Amino acid sequence: MGGVELYAVNLPDRLPDSEWNLLLSVVSPEKQMKIQAFRRYEDALRALVSDTLIRALARDKLGLLPSQMDFGVNDFGKPYLFGYPGFHYNLSHSGDWVLCAVSREAVGVDIEQVKPIDLGIADRFFTKSEARWLHDTEEHEKLEMFYAIWTMKESYVKAVGGGLSIPLDSFSISRRQDGRFRVITEAPNPFTISLYDLDSRYKTAVCSTIDPLPEAITIMSLEQLSRNLLKE
Repeated sequence: MGGVELYAVNLPDRLPDSEWNLLLSVVSPEKQMKIQAFRRYEDALRALVSDTLIRALARDKLGLLPSQMDFGVNDFGKPYLFGYPGFHYNLSHSGDWVLCAVSREAVGVDIEQVKPIDLGIADRFFTKSEARWLHDTEEHEKLEMFYAIWTMKESYVKAVGGGLSIPLDSFSISRRQDGRFRVITEAPNPFTISLYDLDSRYKTAVCSTIDPLPEAITIMSLEQLSRNLLKE
């Protein structure tokens, strides 16, 4: 595997029972129970596709069978694949999309559906420079700018793997001359961030120590996902 690779699956309203059962059969018994415990079908579907997407990618990149994959999380909830320290991945889902990044180095992804929100929370969670960046944006573009900044910050937190131990106002996002973004902290920071136009209704950001980041996201169908899981 070279640098960062990005994959996304667009979710249907509902899966045929045969397809649902096929995907469910490759996840762990513990994850099966968690998926089946969701009250809302949409939440169960996002969880199922998220789990099977990373298994399909690990199958493709590492040649592992689903039964050979053992996943865990660090103390802050960041997931990893046991026994493969050079295989980094991160997942995010929102609305109709599930997004996954795989890389040989630390990586974080975030996708958020753009919905009306109180923009005043930027003054609570953003740095002064980011809040000023938002306030200086044209009124009709403010909502999208808020989500752009938010997803970039979340992607960095997820890449570092520190969870809630990293306050969102403890680092700042700054635009580079090439149009991508960088993270500013008190210590030198190697992370690069990029925004992607996956869907006009969503904001998507990816963060990694690998630079440059890929130009585009690969869209996978559920059929492709199933083939990757079940191939010989």
